[in-house]
Amino acid sequence: MKPSPFDLIVKKHAAFSEILRKHLKVDHVRQTGTIIAWEIVSSEKTSYFNDIGKTLYKKFLKREIILRPLGNVMYLVPPYCVTSEELDYIYHQIVEVLDNF
Repeated sequence: MKPSPFDLIVKKHAAFSEILRKHLKVDHVRQTGTIIAWEIVSSEKTSYFNDIGKTLYKKFLKREIILRPLGNVMYLVPPYCVTSEELDYIYHQIVEVLDNF
């Protein structure tokens, strides 16, 4: 039986959160259901007013990925119609942007 969209996203987010936890530019990774969030490490304190989110938002948008930045906290909330392959693409792009930021 094919997993539900909810179950697919939850499972893939859980695996991706382990990758994010090991990244030097990421802190405080958390997941609730199909929502995954993480903080970008910066010289400024964690805040909704941290400008790093605006910069990263533009970088992700160029790669056709819409993330919700609130300051230096990034949120990924994919729609239930997302495929496993699309999630893999999104995760790969997130890591690539973080590696080159």
